[in-house]
Amino acid sequence: MKHTHKKKSKFFTFIFSCVPGAAEMYMGFMNNGLSLLIIFMLACLMCWAWSDIFFLVLPIIWIYGFFHAWNVAGLDDEKFAEAEDVYIWEEFTEGRSISIPEEKVKKILPFALIFIGAGVLWNYLTRIILSMVPGEQWHFVYVLIDRIPGNVIAVICIVLGIRLIKGKKKQIDMESEEKMDGYDNESA
Repeated sequence: MKHTHKKKSKFFTFIFSCVPGAAEMYMGFMNNGLSLLIIFMLACLMCWAWSDIFFLVLPIIWIYGFFHAWNVAGLDDEKFAEAEDVYIWEEFTEGRSISIPEEKVKKILPFALIFIGAGVLWNYLTRIILSMVPGEQWHFVYVLIDRIPGNVIAVICIVLGIRLIKGKKKQIDMESEEKMDGYDNESA
């Protein structure tokens, strides 16, 4: 679907560009803006629910969102009118062999939401448990409970990495078998 709206006020574009995705929605790019806003809000939830390490991601998303809005607003009138309203990740994969089909997003999103929900619930339960621990044992229990989410994330990363390596190894083995079959057919 082609975008047919005209450019909006530069003042309001600046104000809305302070929230990732809001300026894009203000200019009429609803899919683009909403997807960027959702990514930013998920990163905020991850900071709150799981770990402070995600605070490193927030400024990157915010800065990207700010300048993305101004790049869109700065397009000449013809390019602005022709611009398509795509999800933000489609801008990174457009014209490349890598693409994220909508079906894949629909499969991954529930797991991401469960992961975030588990983090929020973990924070809540941790506070309840720590409020019941006597003062002299609090530090020991806190260190044990506080490190569990980070360790879970580390284990998940390791398992996913091993699966990716095994998948790549199978692909390489299959390709080498196909080459060997090709050489056998040529020599026969």
